Amino acid sequence: MKKIIRNLVFYTLALYLVSMLIPGFNVKSDLRGLLLCGVTFALVFSLINPILKLLLLPLNLLTLGLFSFLSQVFTVYIYMWIFPEYIKIVAWNFGGWTVPFLGLSIPSGTVSEFLTVTVSTFIISFVVSTLSAFL
Repeated sequence: MKKIIRNLVFYTLALYLVSMLIPGFNVKSDLRGLLLCGVTFALVFSLINPILKLLLLPLNLLTLGLFSFLSQVFTVYIYMWIFPEYIKIVAWNFGGWTVPFLGLSIPSGTVSEFLTVTVSTFIISFVVSTLSAFL
């Protein structure tokens, strides 16, 4: 029971952080909506993601585990299909990014919905796995 409640809190916190970091990832703004979104998101990830990983196991074995991340992206798409009122993903304009001392420059442009879902899924899984490892 403790693990379930911990996952609910971790996914809720991760969704809040992603909605703050990525302009195209919008979660219900009120506290009740955020909590409902976190609970349903944790349930979908706990129930659907293992089934999807089992179905995609042959493809995951062929790619030596690289395809497992795409199963999480598919889980987010399934979540958005089941609960369209909680999370809204839209394309957004990226203003560009430069790091002068490294000589790194990312030009500005429009970020598609698929890339928004992919990056947000990466951040959510990173936050949840980091919190799970330390707490």
